[in-house]
Amino acid sequence: MVPTDKPEAAIQMLKGTGVTAYMNTDTVRRALHVRQGSKRWSTIGGPYDPIHYMTPQADTVQQLINTYKIPKLIVYNGDFDSVCNFIGDQRFVDSLGFKTAGHYREWTVDGSSDGVIGGFVQNYEKGLSFVVVRGAGHMVPTDKPEAAIQILKGEWTVNGTSDGVIGGFIQNYEKGLSFVVVRGAGHMVPTDKPEAAIQMLK
Repeated sequence: MVPTDKPEAAIQMLKGTGVTAYMNTDTVRRALHVRQGSKRWSTIGGPYDPIHYMTPQADTVQQLINTYKIPKLIVYNGDFDSVCNFIGDQRFVDSLGFKTAGHYREWTVDGSSDGVIGGFVQNYEKGLSFVVVRGAGHMVPTDKPEAAIQILKGEWTVNGTSDGVIGGFIQNYEKGLSFVVVRGAGHMVPTDKPEAAIQMLK
């Protein structure tokens, strides 16, 4: 659920310097279940706690899901994040031991089936999701506020009609020219991904 009844206003607040103001609104704090009297939200601005910085989080995440039964937990990254890369975080989520629910697939920024691709999602059992936001760095709400709103909604609409495995991406040009990226393949596409190579020939 988006913590405002006016997503456009939320998007404007997230742009620029409005993040702190937005995160500290009563509506957002209630939606995030922040306890009364808790500290106000702020961006990272001081020294890290050397005792707790970079501590393993697997036990904490598993406890939130298995013991406290939270209905939804989303781990997300921008694909341009140079601080916490999405490959490492997806490996972390995979290592938690939850079964996948469906295929790794694209989702759209506006939630429509023919909208702009916002990134990719892998859902797991018990409400766990891993989300990659296309074109965002470490601060997803600042870089891609529309996509951040969609993450809060938790609606992962597939771009197109099929919920199949994503083989890659294609850009078509005039006169029959196409540029194709095959996901997960190296230099030898037919060897690395034969099914995708056959699809390209079709």
